[in-house]
Amino acid sequence: TGTGVNFNVGAVNIEENDQRDPIPYRIPPGIERQQQLSNNNVALFLNEQSISMQICGLPQQESRGMFKTFNLDMTQYGKLSMFIHAESVKQQAPIEDGDLNAVIRIGNDFSGNYYEVKIPLKVTLPGATDSALIWPRENYLDFSIEDLINLKKRRNKQGIQPSIYYKETLPSGRSYAIIGNPS
Repeated sequence: TGTGVNFNVGAVNIEENDQRDPIPYRIPPGIERQQQLSNNNVALFLNEQSISMQICGLPQQESRGMFKTFNLDMTQYGKLSMFIHAESVKQQAPIEDGDLNAVIRIGNDFSGNYYEVKIPLKVTLPGATDSALIWPRENYLDFSIEDLINLKKRRNKQGIQPSIYYKETLPSGRSYAIIGNPS
């Protein structure tokens, strides 16, 4: 791993970061804050928030990640959706569209049995305040779990060994891949 790489994981939310600079936190398009009734029947808005990853000094072709492990059969949901946002860090070299990729891995483990979705990220410009600009559609992860199952079927039909990293790239630059036999 590269030396001098700073990697921080935290959270940003609507109540504490709505005045954030250079880009304030906004709720993603189409998402509504959940409400909870208090003891006196007054509806209170819950604090909508997102995971934040800040990476500085990352050399090309290197990556950093965070992991969430849980035992869940995702096929019961049929679809996976997630909003993704990218921005440059103040007083650092600016990043351009496509400089970063979001990589989501789903499977039994993260080294030999997983599906992978890779999205080249569109960067939000400093000063943006509109939710649609902060959370650009190009960065939106939205696919059917059936797409991953069909990817595995196509790989197997071609006779490609599970130990080989098999990838299909869409015209948008987004790619879907599989290695091993994730279930």
